[in-house]
Amino acid sequence: MALTLLVVATACADDSDDRQFASDPRTPVEEPTQAATPVSDAASVAPETLASPEALVDRRGAPAAIYVYADGALRSVDGEAVRLLVEGDLAAYAASPGGDQVAVVTTRDSTGSEVMYSITIYDADGETARTYDDVLRVEAGAATPVAVATPSSHRSDAASPAIDLSWAAQGGRLLLTHGAGHLIDVPLDGEPHEIETRSSISGAFQGDWSPRGDVIGLLLRNDEGPSELALVAPGDEPASVTVIAPAGGPSGSSATVESFVWKANGSGVFFLEAELTQAGLRGGTIVQWDHSSNSTSIVATGGQAGPAGSVTWFAVSPDGRAIMYRVALPDGDGLTFNGLYLRSLDTGQVYRVPVSVIADVTEAWWVAEGLVWSQLATSQAEGTMVEIVFIDAGGVQTQIASYALEAAASPVASPGGAATPIGTPAESPVASSSATPA
Repeated sequence: MALTLLVVATACADDSDDRQFASDPRTPVEEPTQAATPVSDAASVAPETLASPEALVDRRGAPAAIYVYADGALRSVDGEAVRLLVEGDLAAYAASPGGDQVAVVTTRDSTGSEVMYSITIYDADGETARTYDDVLRVEAGAATPVAVATPSSHRSDAASPAIDLSWAAQGGRLLLTHGAGHLIDVPLDGEPHEIETRSSISGAFQGDWSPRGDVIGLLLRNDEGPSELALVAPGDEPASVTVIAPAGGPSGSSATVESFVWKANGSGVFFLEAELTQAGLRGGTIVQWDHSSNSTSIVATGGQAGPAGSVTWFAVSPDGRAIMYRVALPDGDGLTFNGLYLRSLDTGQVYRVPVSVIADVTEAWWVAEGLVWSQLATSQAEGTMVEIVFIDAGGVQTQIASYALEAAASPVASPGGAATPIGTPAESPVASSSATPA
């Protein structure tokens, strides 16, 4: 079992809680299993600008289709085809690793006292592939809403219990995470079942299977707001829960982990760590944790925007060789978008994606022929619009969809995530063969 490699502290804050804490993972090791990517001092060294994303990103394994939830409907965008898959309120959704299918979580009030969750899998044409009815029942009102510090594709609205759905990297199973403390394993060749844990996982808001299939990464938010990254070992009965970040465990500091992504080979994780202040999240930094050495190293900071720059979102390329991240600057009680960057995990080279100066990128992802991102753009003539933009390997951009925004900004499209209505279509999305993934 991989978790036996962790150095586990014997003392916890509460003896009645079986949750474990790894020793400070920033302890230096003589020969790290995976060398840290050098991070330049952004105040003195400007990032190297590359000719195009093609010079940085190997797109092998990127999905052909992406999925956009807007105006109460989930749509697939695949080359020139834009298809309406399902309409209505969705609790969460997650695309398969290849993008050929998407799983959708819906809810209904079953008895007046319980909420029932079901999962339906659709192909990219909107045909139903499989349905899992009644995978979880939760008492209505029993789940405490989880405070959401920043928008994330993996979270439901802050007014609801956090619900997350993820699709395992190998494609064979789904994982439903519920903020009331439930983990539901959904093998595609079997029946859903709940994973029992030794300690409470109330406050869970993101869960993902390791690519090796032996452990689950889980984010847990406490009542004060900060969250921890833990590993859940389903092979144990009940499953053990070991906290690995922030460094040092629950010491009362304001450090918080807001999102994570497994390394492509399952040897560790990348996570976004920040400080939770009265003004919100500050100092967002991407950190990588290596399982075998139980050590961490910094991968990227918001230094491209200056000393106050903060990473607020990130994604890892399908081949695991590059990372894409959003940088913002403090602006009163909030953060203002500064730029979207790609960084090579092999060389440390940085590419700044050429985003419009009036746009605010909310999320981005790799596709088969380039990059796609969603952005908010405001003009006096049209108001605030949600735009889906594609950039090919040569740096040519094409807008493939546009929606009028009626609500506050939130992530609008992702391979997997919570479904939050974001507006009314200004026109039907139209994609051209030269501007969209094949």
